[in-house]
Amino acid sequence: MWTSIKDVLPFTINKLGIKKDIDKIKICKVAEKKIKEMYSYRIKVLNFKNGNLIVQCDNYTLANELYLNQKKIIKSINSDLKEEKIKQIRFVIKNI
Repeated sequence: MWTSIKDVLPFTINKLGIKKDIDKIKICKVAEKKIKEMYSYRIKVLNFKNGNLIVQCDNYTLANELYLNQKKIIKSINSDLKEEKIKQIRFVIKNI
């Protein structure tokens, strides 16, 4: 008898202990898409850990603008995720 992949996949993910890693990747992808959609900037989401999202920016001006709009960005991303995952955004300045 065949078992649906829809039923097997969640079990396998939990068994392998990679659910946190998959969630982290999902959060980073959603965040990057949302920030680019809201501000059309060249940014890159580097990491997510313990409620902190790390975002790489090209320059200080961009980082400052995003920092000033941080609460709005966090609210929008968490809304897309349907969970309060992101608590803070940290910005790193480096050429992308």
